[in-house]
Amino acid sequence: MNAQTHLPEPPDISRKRLWFGFSGAAVAWALAGFLDATLAWFACRGGEMGSTVFTTVGMRILLGVITFGLLAVATAGGMISFRNWRKLSGAEEFTEAEGTGRKQFMAMVGVLVSVSLGVGIIWFSIPVYILGICMRAR
Repeated sequence: MNAQTHLPEPPDISRKRLWFGFSGAAVAWALAGFLDATLAWFACRGGEMGSTVFTTVGMRILLGVITFGLLAVATAGGMISFRNWRKLSGAEEFTEAEGTGRKQFMAMVGVLVSVSLGVGIIWFSIPVYILGICMRAR
């Protein structure tokens, strides 16, 4: 008896989509933290040196634009990861997700990382509006 089983071939997902979904939010989170700290430092140093380049209102607007822009990148990474996971997985609900293969695991982790680091990006911006810009740098 010669029984050959053919496993269904998983759908092909490009490496770029897979890696952007997996690491897009992490890069956005790191960039948000770096830019947030650097701009706050420059704003506080500018105030000490008498420069009016970095006004409080201008910095809040700039940091808001940066925050929402990078939050959009993290959200896009999460949505791409979720679409990748739906394409690769046979499960109906994400609560039933299993990372049986490398691609499916990367898609599943990309969703989780995007959600958690997206919240982290939002948390970076909260002190600017509650405490002020220079309170963060001290």
